[in-house]
Amino acid sequence: MAAPVQEVHLCHVHGATLASMFHACISSGRDCDGLLFGQHHTKQIKQMDDDIGLVTIEEHHVYITGFVCSATACSFYDGAGRLQGDKLSQLKPPQGDPLIGWLSMRPGTPLQPSMRELAVTQQLHSQVAAAVGRAVPTLLLVVSTQSEHSGATLTLQYKVFQAPPASSSQAQQPAKPLALQPTTTTVINLGRSLGQKGYDSFEPVMPVMPRSGGADTRSLEQSADAVVQQVQFVEEYYSGLLKELQVLCRDVSAQGGNIAALQAEGEALMAELQSDALATR
Repeated sequence: MAAPVQEVHLCHVHGATLASMFHACISSGRDCDGLLFGQHHTKQIKQMDDDIGLVTIEEHHVYITGFVCSATACSFYDGAGRLQGDKLSQLKPPQGDPLIGWLSMRPGTPLQPSMRELAVTQQLHSQVAAAVGRAVPTLLLVVSTQSEHSGATLTLQYKVFQAPPASSSQAQQPAKPLALQPTTTTVINLGRSLGQKGYDSFEPVMPVMPRSGGADTRSLEQSADAVVQQVQFVEEYYSGLLKELQVLCRDVSAQGGNIAALQAEGEALMAELQSDALATR
């Protein structure tokens, strides 16, 4: 009897890998997708139970260690969500960790899987199981962006979903709609508080460089020019703030001198009044 498939309790990703992934997604300047690679591990945790005493609980953890990002959407599937095996094979690197899922970048959209993403995730189950060597949940990482302050600020949002494969008993039943469940994600090695512990769980792998995927380089150049313009806008904005701050500092300094002079004048008047009062006595 096959062991039951455990759902993912926690998804881990290294901070450098996540930053490289975001950079590759933003560089495309439009909707894009890619593949996720990593490792699956089962951890045994001992806990005390009031009724039966010490019990051992198994938790399934997945580690995203690498990725490959295409410059366009539908890089390994068609518009209906059907996989295209030849394109999928071209995106896979010749070596490295096995396939564990895929990513979808949709700027300015909610972090909810679409029907096409559901179909692609469901069809990736067999590919992930063959790569890992056993039936495991398939991951979907949805990335979205939101532009603010006239394009000067770009907010990145992401959420990881998991789709457990059907068990042997479920496979004999009529097909049901696939349900993607949000997965808790932790970013390793962000900040100094983690220290050496950030490297104890797994060794991060350098991400695969994003492929062109037949994208027009002109769009990438336009995206780079837009980023440069945004940086120049931010620099000019903060330069103006610094100039206003300098003017305010000079005004405060001048007002401070006036206040000191008024205080000295007031002290002189008080001394004169006290001397007059003593003289009249």
